[in-house]
Amino acid sequence: MRTSKRAIAMAIGLSVMASTTTVDAQTQPEVRFPEAEVLASDGLAVQSILADVGLDAAWRSTLDLHPGVRPLTVQYRDGSESKVADLIRTTLELSATTAERDETVTELRSTAVELDEAFERERRREIARNQADAYFQGIHALTQAVAIDSFTGDDPAAAALLGLDGKALTIAQRNFELTNTTLEEMFSQRTQAEEDLDEAIVAYDAAVARRVEVESAHEALVEQAASLNAQRRTLDAAARTMLPDAAEAFTVAAVPGQTGLTPKALSAYLTAEATSAEINPGCHISWRTLAAIGSVEGLHGEYGNTRMGVDGRPADLIVGIALNGQVDNFGEATANLRDTDGGRYDGDPIFDRAVGPMQFIPQTWATWGRDGDGDGERDPHDIDDAALAAAAYLCNYGSLRDWGSWSAAIFGYNHSAAYVNSVKASLDRALQLRLPDFEGDEQLRQSTPYGAWVPIPEPEPEPEPEAPVSEGTG
Repeated sequence: MRTSKRAIAMAIGLSVMASTTTVDAQTQPEVRFPEAEVLASDGLAVQSILADVGLDAAWRSTLDLHPGVRPLTVQYRDGSESKVADLIRTTLELSATTAERDETVTELRSTAVELDEAFERERRREIARNQADAYFQGIHALTQAVAIDSFTGDDPAAAALLGLDGKALTIAQRNFELTNTTLEEMFSQRTQAEEDLDEAIVAYDAAVARRVEVESAHEALVEQAASLNAQRRTLDAAARTMLPDAAEAFTVAAVPGQTGLTPKALSAYLTAEATSAEINPGCHISWRTLAAIGSVEGLHGEYGNTRMGVDGRPADLIVGIALNGQVDNFGEATANLRDTDGGRYDGDPIFDRAVGPMQFIPQTWATWGRDGDGDGERDPHDIDDAALAAAAYLCNYGSLRDWGSWSAAIFGYNHSAAYVNSVKASLDRALQLRLPDFEGDEQLRQSTPYGAWVPIPEPEPEPEPEAPVSEGTG
C-alpha cells in the first residue's frame, strides 16, 4: 500500500506537536517518529519527505538510480532499514523545526510591524502629554496671575514677576478672553486641563508599557529564530551525512514479489531500455525482457546467495561452468570453447565460462560488451554494463515487437527451447511488477510483444538405437 501525502503530512504534524518553542535545547523533549520505519520502505514517501526540506536533489544524486526506481516500495535486509529510518526521523525533525522557524519568523515580522506602531503610538502620546502639560501650566500660571491681580489690583502683566513660563502663559492667553472670563471659570478650566493632563500621562505610560512589552516579545522571537536556525543547520548537516548510507540501503534492498531483484538491478534494466530506445528505436526492447533474462541467467546478480553491491557488481562474482561440452542446467550439452580471455573475466585459462549477472561468454563480450554506467570500463560483472550489452545483443536480431521475433532473439541468446520458455515464464513474473508513475515514463508503459505467444517446443528425444538382430544358423 502506498503512503499518501496525507500520511506524510500527519507524520510531520506529529513532529510539530512533539516539538516545543523553548529555545533551551536542554529542556526540549526528544522528538520521536515511530512511523519512520514504515515511511522509509516507501520510496515515494522518502522522496516527498526529503523534498519538503530541500534534500530531494541531494537524495537523487546520492541514490543514483533511474527515476522509475526511486519511488519503489522496497523491503530492506539485514536490518538496513534503520539507516533510512534514521534519515527519515532526522528529516521529519528538520521539517518540524523548519515549520516552527517559519512560524516564528512570521510572528517576528508581525511584531516588527507592531513594534513600529508602538513606537509611533508612544511618540504621539508623548507629544499629547507635553501639549497637555504646557496647556495646564499656562492656565495655571494665568489663573494665578489673574487671582493675584484681583486681590492687589495690579496689572496682569505683573504675573511675569512671579517667574511664570512665558510660553505656557501665551498658550493659555490664546484660549481665554480675560475681559470676558471670570476667575471662577478660569479655575474650572484649570481643573479640566489638569484632568486632561492626567489622562495624557496615563495614555503615555500605557504606550510606553506596550512598547516595552512588544519590544521584549520581539527580542525573544529574534533569539528563538536564531536558535531554530542553528537547529536547522545541525539537522540539515546530520541528514546530509546520513544520505550515503540510506541510499546504499535502498539501492540493494529487495523488490517485493521479485526474487533477487534489487533497485540497482532494476535501474540497470530501465537505463538499458532507455539507452536502446535512443540508439536503436526500432528494436522495441523492454526492460521487462532484460529483467526476465537477468532473472534466469544470474538471479539479477544474486545467484548462489551472493548479494548485489551498490556498485552494480555481485559481492561474489557469478561464474558459470566450464564450457567443455558438459551438460548445462537445462540438460543440454554446452559448447566446447577454449579460453579466449586468458582467464581475465572467468578466472579459467583453459576454457571459457559464462560470467556476470547476464552470463556473457568472454568471446561474446569482446564483441558486445558495453559501458552502461559511463565509468569508462566494460565489465561483464557490472550489471549496468551487462544489461546494456544484453540489449544490444538482442536488438541485433531486429525488432522485438512480436512474439516470433522475440523468441528468435531469446533463442539467439541461448540456443535452447527450454531456455526461451523459461525466460517467457520469468517475463510473466516481471509483468506483475508495476512501477510508480514518474515524469517521462512512456517507455515503461510499453506493452508486451504483439500476437499470440507460441511456446517453442521441446526437442523430440533421440530414438533408442535398435538392438542388433542375431544371425541364426540353419
